[in-house]
Amino acid sequence: MISDNQKFNKTIQPSSAFLSDLKIKLPEFFAENGSFDIDKFKNQLDDNNINELSEGYQLDFIGKNYARRQAGEMPTTVIVPDEKQNKGEGKDSNNLFFTGDNLEVLRHLQNNYQNKIDVIYIDPPYNTGSDGFVYPDSFEYSDDQLKDMFELDDDQVERLKSIQGKSSHSAWLTFMYPRLVLAKRILTTNGVIFISIDDNEQANLTMLMNEVFGDINLVANIHCQLSTTQGMKVRAAKQGNIVKNAEYVLCYTKSGKKNVAKNPIYDFRPEYDEHYSLFKKEDGTICQLSDVYDYHHPKDLNIDKSLGLAEAYEKSNDFKEFVRSHLANIVCLDKIGNVFDTNKLCNNQWKKVEHNGRTYFLTVDGKGKRKQLLVLKDSWGVAGLKSIFETDFKRHSEPR
Repeated sequence: MISDNQKFNKTIQPSSAFLSDLKIKLPEFFAENGSFDIDKFKNQLDDNNINELSEGYQLDFIGKNYARRQAGEMPTTVIVPDEKQNKGEGKDSNNLFFTGDNLEVLRHLQNNYQNKIDVIYIDPPYNTGSDGFVYPDSFEYSDDQLKDMFELDDDQVERLKSIQGKSSHSAWLTFMYPRLVLAKRILTTNGVIFISIDDNEQANLTMLMNEVFGDINLVANIHCQLSTTQGMKVRAAKQGNIVKNAEYVLCYTKSGKKNVAKNPIYDFRPEYDEHYSLFKKEDGTICQLSDVYDYHHPKDLNIDKSLGLAEAYEKSNDFKEFVRSHLANIVCLDKIGNVFDTNKLCNNQWKKVEHNGRTYFLTVDGKGKRKQLLVLKDSWGVAGLKSIFETDFKRHSEPR
């Protein structure tokens, strides 16, 4: 099998991986001999009035064609079970743990895991200059072979080989490209990939991900706070430096689906959000929360002072229980786009509307402006967890 893969790898071109993916998605444009019928493809575009982009930008770097070729190669190694590990503490685990060249591992995974992985997280070398990253490939091909493979002249071959053992941006991009291409293949249609990075390569990684996954598949560039500004950072700030307090996690999907968060995590907020001061009645009307429950003077508190919402929730168990039992009725007003007709909406009345798979509760304010009602239930969650790693916690609902 290894010898067959080695023979196959000799036939690989920079475009082989791309054409392989294209054949899976658009088999009707390939002839029996495996060649792509470009004329048929162009005719199909013309028939559907699809505009062709003749000008734009693209990411180029030394080693790109070499990296594209690597993405199409087959593994030339074998996977050997770790007998000691398999008999140890984790012997009954359903997880798989691979050690070795991660590019080879990704090639092996193509056989059994293509389109089967829901989530991938990658923590690549950041190429900071102090993290030990250098481009590891030894370029097993001769200069003449490299010239033939990539149509290079002598100077271009030298430039390509110059990234070996280096930590330049081109070396880093050449390292990352085939790994991202192979990672994309094992993602399911709705799969999501997260990649950590810092300032050194964040811009290059974004361009690389846009090329491999498509910029329309970017979900978010998540900023992650590293630590509070203290110690050496305070000293640096006092000297006029801008202190680095964040890194990034790029999130992309394979299909363009953006609503990837299954269980949102909210910041815990112990006090009641006083924006939620309205009550949505079942008869289609809206009134003040105080008209339904006089939280200014809760039943279980013998006080003359008139309380506000947050103070009443904090001090009155009776009002707190009322809130928890009416989460779907307590609402606040929020602005909404111009996608709904306001002709049938009235002030102090609400209407349920389904739009693009979502449910909205709509009304208009005293000035006739359309508003949506945000339900308190949707911003209420499980809180009071001492640690997400502890199992002996008590679950109780609080504002979030």
